[in-house]
Amino acid sequence: IFKKVTAGVRPAVLERIADKETTEFIEMCIATDPADRKESADLLRAPFLTSDSELDKSPVEVRDAQLTPLPEEGSAASTALSVVTHQPSHARLPLGAAVPADDANGEMAAL
Repeated sequence: IFKKVTAGVRPAVLERIADKETTEFIEMCIATDPADRKESADLLRAPFLTSDSELDKSPVEVRDAQLTPLPEEGSAASTALSVVTHQPSHARLPLGAAVPADDANGEMAAL
């Protein structure tokens, strides 16, 4: 890419970039004519660097936005959910505790 850019050839890979802001930013960065080349301060103000996008969000923010809210406390759906997800107290381990190995029959060893 460096050889092509310094020779004044536009890299073909730019055709495969779907995002217009990204392509424009790269083209501003690789302009070989000093009259067309942007100053670094101008590049730092480019929409590619300043606009909010999904990529700016942390994976947790994106995941949380995609989660379905839990049903209201006390609703029929909430009651059904608690029955399905209830685990006996003996199946809970303290944080950091080692999980016991299964016995020969595939049963979980007693805690």
